[in-house]
Amino acid sequence: MNGQRILICGYSRFDPVIKDSLFSEYAIRDCRFKHPITSFGATDEAKIIGDKNQIILIHYVRLPSLDTALNSRPVALYEDTIYADQAHYYTKSDVDHTFKINNDKNIAVVDKEYTRYNTLSGTEQRHGAQQMMGLLFEVALSKNTIASERLKYFKGDFQIISAVDQETLNRYLILLYKLSKPKSEHGIHD
Repeated sequence: MNGQRILICGYSRFDPVIKDSLFSEYAIRDCRFKHPITSFGATDEAKIIGDKNQIILIHYVRLPSLDTALNSRPVALYEDTIYADQAHYYTKSDVDHTFKINNDKNIAVVDKEYTRYNTLSGTEQRHGAQQMMGLLFEVALSKNTIASERLKYFKGDFQIISAVDQETLNRYLILLYKLSKPKSEHGIHD
């Protein structure tokens, strides 16, 4: 990119739903700089497309499926475009503000599932935390304020003890915040 060699280090796996490779736990770096251009943890998955002028990261989030035949499905929510001039890297974020859950029937199903989840014991809640957080996140994406509030206070209301559950919840909350903002552009390195 811009005459520089860019390294992508991370875990890659083929996703059969999107029929392409997704990276997670990755860093993108220009070897001239001490710090990576960007990096992401285990709960972030992205398809990476690059050419001589830019790198596009299409970020996917795994959402639980209301279809019992599927455990989860990847959904592309936003993309970052990284580009450079002679001395700086920049990123531009573009968010899909149009994503909505299918219909009111599915929102009612998630609401009913939340009510059921609320009655489970602590151990049962811990085992179902990822599924419930994912369902709430998906409904919150449809601008449902009740689901957004439930997700915001999920940790205080229920027993989340695993690091993965905490990281997933944090990612959902950050994504909700990011999805509520217009496009952004900022510099990465000087």
